[in-house]
Amino acid sequence: MVVRVSRCQCFQFNAIRHRNCSLFHQRRKTGMTATPSSYFASNSTTPATSNSVTFASVDDALDSFSRMLHMNPRPSVVKFGQLVNSLMRMNAFQAAFYASRQMELAGVPHNLYTLSMLLRCFCKLGRVDFGYAVFSKALKFGIQFDDVMLNTLIDGLCKVGKVIEAARLVQNMKEFGCQPGIVSYNTVISSLCKDGMVSKAFVVFSEMKDEKIQPDVFSYNSLIYGLCISSGINEAMELFNKMVDRKITRDKFTYNILVDAFCKEGNVLGAKVILKMMIQGGLLPDIVTYRSLMDGYCLRNELDKARKVFDFIINRRCKPTA
Repeated sequence: MVVRVSRCQCFQFNAIRHRNCSLFHQRRKTGMTATPSSYFASNSTTPATSNSVTFASVDDALDSFSRMLHMNPRPSVVKFGQLVNSLMRMNAFQAAFYASRQMELAGVPHNLYTLSMLLRCFCKLGRVDFGYAVFSKALKFGIQFDDVMLNTLIDGLCKVGKVIEAARLVQNMKEFGCQPGIVSYNTVISSLCKDGMVSKAFVVFSEMKDEKIQPDVFSYNSLIYGLCISSGINEAMELFNKMVDRKITRDKFTYNILVDAFCKEGNVLGAKVILKMMIQGGLLPDIVTYRSLMDGYCLRNELDKARKVFDFIINRRCKPTA
């Protein structure tokens, strides 16, 4: 398994490790060895009971990690997991992967938490193909992975355009001892709709209902969006009406999707009907709503009305977007 880590990060980590190793041995000679807790707390500002600790920079985190590797006794995998999570919170995913690898080479056994973070690193780095290797590690260490790990991989597959593979993984989750949930299905439905594969999205939608999982507003929003960009507003409105009949709570995204779709067809009157329903439902229009209306009026060459909407935005102190 090879993941590219920048030379700068490798050099940075190795330099820190060499420096701290020398310091550690020097302190041992003078009887000034520090305890693991004091080492770990030196750059940390978060209590040890937290899932992560806070460092001033990536350098500080790597500095603490290097010292932890040379402690005797060595800190637990929980402490290492907290530090790796801190690197990920700083979006230092390459450094987090490298630290995880060094931890493993040093003989610190993985647990479910550290494997989950390793999988997230691969997904964030766009190397989802290595995600399956994480599951092999779980089997190697006798760790039973959970639906959170599988959902992470499903999301990663979708983000790199492998949505069909992600859909198959949802279907096979039971084979791994996990039950697909609303997050699993919604992730795939959303990606299928964004990629224009709305018919496949409805198949997954049906599978979800067959599993007795009730679709939520996110499920419907994804399908409505997919229909708007593929089949037009009429089919989207049919699904919206079913949503109303089934008393599925609508949110601002539901209405904004439809307002935008009507306006893109130049049907500002239809958009204003949706806008009225939105307000009656207790939701206030936002900058996205008004921008769609402006686009609709501009498409109809009704520039005076578009200008009025713009003035209204300014008076409402909504921040116009580019």
